[in-house]
Amino acid sequence: MFETLAPDVVFVATGSVPQVPQNMLDGVAQAENIKMVMIDDLLERNIEPGENILVVGGDQIGMQAADYLSEGGRKVCVAEAHGHFAQKLAANDRWYLVKRTIEKRVRRFKDVRNIVIGTDDSVCVVTDKGNEILPDIDMIVFASERRSNRSVAEFAKARGLETYIVGDASDVVSEDSGTIFANIAQAYDIARRI
Repeated sequence: MFETLAPDVVFVATGSVPQVPQNMLDGVAQAENIKMVMIDDLLERNIEPGENILVVGGDQIGMQAADYLSEGGRKVCVAEAHGHFAQKLAANDRWYLVKRTIEKRVRRFKDVRNIVIGTDDSVCVVTDKGNEILPDIDMIVFASERRSNRSVAEFAKARGLETYIVGDASDVVSEDSGTIFANIAQAYDIARRI
């Protein structure tokens, strides 16, 4: 593609991809009857959801996933490491989304320090308030930690092309990352410089 187009400048907005939190890798490896799914795969590959689901991550992606997955009477729990749910959403959007999940009886756990998956496929959520076993979890959806997808940018840079990276491809950890306003502002500023 680069050879065919022969661009003077490459503007990369390839987003981010989900990943399994480091502290859960051992548990994921030993689970036998729990389906482990990345949120992107669940949505893009039309994977059939389980009936008793734990969503790891309660920011905007995780809460939207919980809302979607709770349709059809599925039991859904959300585990969020921080003290608030969907904190990057605008206040009205956050209020509406959290209200919808409450009405659908989505169980929400905040300030989650760990999620322990036992050799018997038991799932335990660990918070400062104690531990709670979540019975019969048949699917865990990872919707929390993401990493920037920079493969196209690295390829372009290796070819010596002037390359600019925007949005989640540039940053997934700062306070403004993942917000549409920050991404538009960043892209606008770079485009004006080009």
